[in-house]
Amino acid sequence: MLGSRCRQSLTGAGPSSFTLINDASTTNTKTVQSVFGTDTSALLTIYDSTTGAWTHVEAEVPSSSTSTLNIIRTIRNSSGTANPVTFTNTGTKTVFSGEFASDVLSFLTQCPTTGGTATAYTASYSPAPVAFAPNVTIKLKAHATNTGAATLAVNGLPAWPIRKGNGSVSLAAGDIPSGAVVTVMADVTNSRFVLIGVSVVNGAWGVQYGPSGWELTPTGILRQWTQGLSSGNTLTWTYPRAFSEMYGVHATVINAGSASYASTETPGLSSVVVWTSGAAQFVTLEAYGAA
Repeated sequence: MLGSRCRQSLTGAGPSSFTLINDASTTNTKTVQSVFGTDTSALLTIYDSTTGAWTHVEAEVPSSSTSTLNIIRTIRNSSGTANPVTFTNTGTKTVFSGEFASDVLSFLTQCPTTGGTATAYTASYSPAPVAFAPNVTIKLKAHATNTGAATLAVNGLPAWPIRKGNGSVSLAAGDIPSGAVVTVMADVTNSRFVLIGVSVVNGAWGVQYGPSGWELTPTGILRQWTQGLSSGNTLTWTYPRAFSEMYGVHATVINAGSASYASTETPGLSSVVVWTSGAAQFVTLEAYGAA
């Protein structure tokens, strides 16, 4: 995921050594030798974009053969064992240098506003990622509400579908509201992004205290409350603010008795009717939903 990387790609079977290939056309990079010199060990990560395999190693470029990267020891790798990842002879790998760890932090803390359309989002980060490691998460701010199934392309990389749930469910219209901060996880194995978080900052958030009041959180959750006496076994409550989506209403009778919804009445978006076991029952109510 690093944009700043050593300007040497690798070929060879490994794991003890790889042949370095000059990649001078690649921008925003340096050669292994110019960063660390020769006969000096450094912590590097070798990534194979074809297989998705990676290995974090201590390695050096020997002065006796400056086109070779010798692996001194393997620290960690994608196979989950102590054995080094062995790459095939075909294809090139990319060397990532620990010197540029600040690029990782920069990448992970960015939240760019998307471009593209409501079904084909694009996003740009700096430095640009060259590939995604498995299960890495990124954040972005949606410029438009999605109108259905959607894809995301990052810095010109292939567009992957954005899925929800277990990763197999396509987005429905409105799953990503305009202005929402969205978190997705890269499912490299299946070439897709999995939606794991949507935060909508509501500019009208605030609170109104009192016997009847409401509280609106920055994420758009609205909680409202009131109290009063039932009349003729019912209490009708018109909310201070209408809901766009209702989660539920909780009613409590302070003195003897009980309260429930009428058989033909369910909590509405603007009001609710509550039945009590007797007249003149003192009832407190709370309602929860989306603003």
